[in-house]
Amino acid sequence: FVSDFGSASALLELFPSMGGVLQYQKLEEGSTLLSESFLGVDKALLGGAAFYHPSAPYEQKLLPWTSDGFAWEWGGQNLSAQWSRIDEILSSLSPSSGVVWEAQTNAALTEWFGSNFDFKTELAPLFDQEQYFGFTPEGNFLFIAELEAGEAKQVDALKDRLAQHLTFNLTHTNEKGEVVAEQVKPSVELVKQNETVTYEFKVNGEAKLSLVLLNDAVILSNSSELALSTLDKALGHSEGRNLQELEGLLPGSDEVLILHCPLLPDGNILKTLVGGFESILTTRKLFDDGVFTRTALKAQL
Repeated sequence: FVSDFGSASALLELFPSMGGVLQYQKLEEGSTLLSESFLGVDKALLGGAAFYHPSAPYEQKLLPWTSDGFAWEWGGQNLSAQWSRIDEILSSLSPSSGVVWEAQTNAALTEWFGSNFDFKTELAPLFDQEQYFGFTPEGNFLFIAELEAGEAKQVDALKDRLAQHLTFNLTHTNEKGEVVAEQVKPSVELVKQNETVTYEFKVNGEAKLSLVLLNDAVILSNSSELALSTLDKALGHSEGRNLQELEGLLPGSDEVLILHCPLLPDGNILKTLVGGFESILTTRKLFDDGVFTRTALKAQL
């Protein structure tokens, strides 16, 4: 997202110091490498301003709604504020970098919401509470966002934009035996049950995208099964996820990143780099003057 080498160099200069410790544990269920590190920020380059100051603690409310089986997961608090702070820092270091940051964010969402979509004003306000992203080896994704009172109307407006701009690639064989691809717009079906509203984006009767709207959260997935299992946990109809593997890492953190290495796609450069591990669990705490990170690297048995 940084537009040129000069801007990248300036961004790296924000972090002039780093310190950390490592600890190795060998247990019956395998060995684990634990690390703690602090990446210091030169606040003088920010005019003495804080690098980032979280406005609310990360309470991990959404993690129990999720399931095992994801290759990559991220959970955190107030993604909107983090995005805006990155925008401010890039703009102060190099004005063109801030412009590129915003333009590329909007471009990444064009397929979903259309070319005139503005992330900062139309989507970012919904990201001021807790969020979760997860991706499975099969290419399915799960997104959950905690909502405040009144934000359901904004989600409904975004649903309408999805219905207007979203298309799906379908292939079929024509009379000449040629495989032909076409872009198909989905139909949107509404299912309402008690205080839960589900929008199914369907092509030829098959659900391609599910958007579930609760009073205090929204669930989005390209797997209706994944959306429904998440909803069951959110409503307390099934047992929440066991988060034992994150014990000792989550307390006091602002965000968590989880990689289940064997589930990463074959050929992925990340899997090549970390293929010898069972999982990599990382949490970060953001401070005015730096970033504190805890990491647990669990070796495969």
